[in-house]
Amino acid sequence: PYMGLWHDARLYALEALARLNPGGFDRDIFLAYGSQGKFTLFPGIFATLIGRLGLEDAAFALTLAGKMLWIGSLAFLTRQLLPWPLALFGFLLVLAYPAFYDSHKVFSYGESFATPRLYAEAFTLLALGAGLRGRHVVAWLLVLLAGLFHPLMAIPGAALLAWMTAIGFRRQQIVWLALGLSVAVVFAFLVFPDFKVRLFSA
Repeated sequence: PYMGLWHDARLYALEALARLNPGGFDRDIFLAYGSQGKFTLFPGIFATLIGRLGLEDAAFALTLAGKMLWIGSLAFLTRQLLPWPLALFGFLLVLAYPAFYDSHKVFSYGESFATPRLYAEAFTLLALGAGLRGRHVVAWLLVLLAGLFHPLMAIPGAALLAWMTAIGFRRQQIVWLALGLSVAVVFAFLVFPDFKVRLFSA
């Protein structure tokens, strides 16, 4: 069921409202020293929808669209992994299985509220499905899109996709892949000066 403006949806709503009202939330401690919003496209999309629909309806629309994308992406991935009758069983099994993945039941996959994690997961599932079909360029574009929504959620998918891609690549292609990933990391460090500090600091 839809959980409303709850959990991290409240934080991303604040990020979005701050974009709609520049200066209005500058003294809020969550925003005063920089926040996670600078690493994701989500607050900008949320802000645009709030401007058109209002806060509550924008949150619901983002959650509904994200859930539909997530479920569709799961169906696509299970179909790539399994033949038809088993794919349906695998799809239903994932939907039925408890979604929490931390000891305190704070975080879950396929969340029912508006956060970028939902979209990053969906695009990562699509990327893995595309990789299994041999559409490597599409797969990497999708995992990059996932990273634009939530970099941390996209990293495991990118690692798995790299492993899947390497299996089908010749040695020379693996070298080029490693070189390309290295260039991407260096580029990220240059474009986001505090990325290295945030990544490697406790």
